[in-house]
Amino acid sequence: IEQSLAAMEKAGFRWLRQRFPWDAIERSPGTYEWVAWDAIVDAAARHNLKLIAVLDGSPAWARAEADGGNPLAPPVETRDFGDFVSAFGARYGDRVDYYQIWDEPNIAPHWGAREIDPAAYARLLREGSIRVRVVDPDAVILLAALAPNVEAGGANMSDLLFLDAVYRERASEWFDLVAGQPYCFESPIEARPDPERLNWRRVELLREVMESHADGETAIWAASFGVPVAQPA
Repeated sequence: IEQSLAAMEKAGFRWLRQRFPWDAIERSPGTYEWVAWDAIVDAAARHNLKLIAVLDGSPAWARAEADGGNPLAPPVETRDFGDFVSAFGARYGDRVDYYQIWDEPNIAPHWGAREIDPAAYARLLREGSIRVRVVDPDAVILLAALAPNVEAGGANMSDLLFLDAVYRERASEWFDLVAGQPYCFESPIEARPDPERLNWRRVELLREVMESHADGETAIWAASFGVPVAQPA
């Protein structure tokens, strides 16, 4: 951990987006295993890195039988997730200010053995947001980073359709930032945004969805991003 974070600091990075998997931290209800995560949080502080804590992944005891082998699936009871978020915020709220509630809930396997359900995610978001703000009033809540996708629904759903549905659930009060993931895929970086294609500028379409719901004040962050690098001859 130290070497990796020291290298990041030396390279000029100032942010660390770190997953804190619920399934690894609370293997038994009410029993938390913090040691490994304490080390990461402490090391990030030593190396002047601001943490974005990604809270997702459900332990076996909290997820549906159909999701028995999938730790990325959501819990049966949102309250169980809320309890975990409360415990996390109480422990790290003095060192963590940014919380991302779940990750890529618009694609499999991140929403388990069921169809993608923006309304269900909105309920999970509400639970997580309320619970973390109680223990960390200065918390900044990120909407789950949405995976670029062009499918209409089922096991996967377009990030544009999903974000629109989340707004229609009146969930905007439960997040402070939207998180996109710009990647080029097979397109040149300058390719124009197109709802039917995946490319770097797709985040512009996410922004249009936000503005269509009169939410031009909320920022959109690139939670992860990448462009292809030409291989040396």
